Parts: sequence; C-alpha cells; structure tokens
Amino acid sequence: MLLVAFVLLVAVHLTGLRVHEWLGIAFVLLVLVHLLYSWRWITTHTRRIFSGGNRRARINYLLNVTLFVIVMIVVISGLVISQAALPNLGITTIDDGTWRALHNKSQTWALVAVGVHVAMNWTWIRAALRRGWATSNRASRGPQIAPSLWYALRRSAVIAIATCVIATGLWLILGLPSRQREVRLNEMARWSVQPGPGIGQMLTRAALLAIAGFAARRWLRVHI
Repeated sequence: MLLVAFVLLVAVHLTGLRVHEWLGIAFVLLVLVHLLYSWRWITTHTRRIFSGGNRRARINYLLNVTLFVIVMIVVISGLVISQAALPNLGITTIDDGTWRALHNKSQTWALVAVGVHVAMNWTWIRAALRRGWATSNRASRGPQIAPSLWYALRRSAVIAIATCVIATGLWLILGLPSRQREVRLNEMARWSVQPGPGIGQMLTRAALLAIAGFAARRWLRVHI
C-alpha cells in the first residue's frame, strides 16, 4: 500500500493537485502505522548499531533513517506550500518558491531512497509474497504493533518529536514561507488531471524507482 501510494504521489498529473495533497496526508498515516508495526525492528537494530552490528545491519539502519528524513522533508515541505488540503481546512499557506523547490527535489531523492529500501528488503518481500502475507507475518515476525493504546501513543510521540526536529532544521535553513518568494502561478490548473501525461508520469517515476532498486540490488549482492 505504501509503495502504490508513493508512486501515485509522484504522478501528480494522474491524480490532480487536490487528490495529491489529501493522498499525501493519508500517506503520512500509512507511514505511522508502518513504523508502529516495525517498532521492534527499530529498537532492536538501534541497540545493535550502538553495540556494534555487522556491515549490512549498519547500512540498512542508515538507509531507513535516511528514508525517514527524506519522506518527512517531502511531507513537511508539501504541507507548507499546500494549495488545496490545508486551505480547505481554513489554514493559510504560502506557495513559497524555495520550499516548493525543496519539495520537488526531495521527491526525486525519495524515489531513489525507496528503490534502495525495496532492494535491501527484497529477500523478505519475495518470501512474504511466496508464502502469503498473513502466514509469513505470523510465522516469521509475530505481532509487532504496540500492545496498548498507551504504548502506541508513546511511540507516535517519539515519531512526532523526530518530525518536529526535522521541521525545525528546515525552518532554520530556509526560513519561514515568505510572500516575497511566493510563486505567482495557478498550481491547481497547472497540476490538473491529465490522464495521458499522468500515466506517462507514473510509468516514468515507477521506472526510475525500479532502476534505483535494481542498481542497489546488484551493488548489495557484490558488496554485502
């Protein structure tokens, strides 16, 4: 679901800007659920990294941290320049050109990072697909989500704090959105639904993701 949602997110002409922004918000919720389910892996590998893990574990951990940071940059910058979702909720935004440039560039980096992430975990993904998700999840991973609402809230708070740290760093580097840097374009019309270009955009982004994953997989086989 995350992978499909991500590919749709980077094909704005297929969904249109309005759906793109609401899909982005839904994507954040999916990421949160994904992190909660993976919390045991996160805590276990964090301890291993600081106690000296093997090379593959260190690379995988660093990759996951990098992916989280890039995805949060995409989300935060997207919310800052929101032209549909937040204004519809009564929240005033500015289509700041600097923040928009960051949003566009970080999407490209996110494509690469997601491709490498899939490559790093391809063995598990392939095994899960072969055996069936439900069976493999029960047999090999066990229940990983928080056993109670309280623990889920605590873990969500940690994720929220990490996101706030990233947002603060972006604010210190780029500054607050400014009217002087506002993009004077009709973004809703510019990114309207166009099925033909939208499908082409989606296929192009999916191909870039696949190329990044294939290249990473080849490198991992040789070096790890």
